[in-house]
Amino acid sequence: FDALRYRPFATFWTGGFISSSGTWIQNVTIPYVIYQATGSAAVVGLAGFAQHIPAFFVSPVGGWLADRHARRSVLLVTQIVQALLSFVLWAAFASGVRGTGLLIGLIFLTGIMQGLTVPAWQAFVVDLVPRSALRNAVTLNSAQFNAARAVGPAIAGVVLSGLGASWGFMINALSYGAMIGALL
Repeated sequence: FDALRYRPFATFWTGGFISSSGTWIQNVTIPYVIYQATGSAAVVGLAGFAQHIPAFFVSPVGGWLADRHARRSVLLVTQIVQALLSFVLWAAFASGVRGTGLLIGLIFLTGIMQGLTVPAWQAFVVDLVPRSALRNAVTLNSAQFNAARAVGPAIAGVVLSGLGASWGFMINALSYGAMIGALL
C-alpha cells in the first residue's frame, strides 16, 4: 500500500473506486431493465455488445489523446460526459421513457467514452507517484478495478431489489462526482 502514501494517488484511487463501483451498478442495472422490458436474452446480449465493442475501436484514439493532451483534462472530459450520459439514463428511465433503443444507444455512447478513458486512466497513474512507488500504484489501480467488480454488483442487487432500477442509474451518475472531484 506504499503508493497510497502519496495524496494525489490516494485521492485518484478512492475516486476511481467509487466511480468504478457506480459503473458496475449500472452494468448490472442495464441488462436487468432490458430483460424486464423485452424478455429477450438476445437483446440483452446485443446491449452488452453495444456497450463494450466501442472500446475495441476507440481505445487507440484514447491512447492518442492521452499522449497528446493533458491526461487529467482527457479524464475530466470523459468523466463529465459519462456522468451526463448516466443522468440522461436516469432521467429517461425515471420519467417512464424506457425504450430499449434509447438505452442501447446511451450505453453505446458510454462505451465510446470508456474507450477514450481507459488509456488516459492507466497512463495518468504514472503522473501521480514517484518511480519507486509505480509498481505498487499500478497494482493498486488494478486491484481497485477488480474490487469494484465485486462491490458494484453486490450494491446493485440491493439497489434493484430495494429502490428500483432508476436508482441504479442515479447512483452511477453521482459516483462520477467522486472521480471528477479527485481530478479537480
